[in-house]
Amino acid sequence: MTLLDHTLKDLENEYDRSGNANVFTSLSRFITQDGEDYEDIGVQLGLSASGVGTAVHRLRNRYREVLIEKVANTLDSRD
Repeated sequence: MTLLDHTLKDLENEYDRSGNANVFTSLSRFITQDGEDYEDIGVQLGLSASGVGTAVHRLRNRYREVLIEKVANTLDSRD
């Protein structure tokens, strides 16, 4: 759980540094759950529902990348 929390925090920091803290705040709950209210979130972010879907997809992919990287750092070998 600690590793997952650190991954989420690192990702939040990435979004914050790129000036997209509000995007992370709005979309982070969709990392672990499917969204049915993409339209509502889209209105808040100025995106279409499909745009929100794309942003969620990218967020999940980046979360996966950061998590894999963190797990790899705990191992003796990359293999």
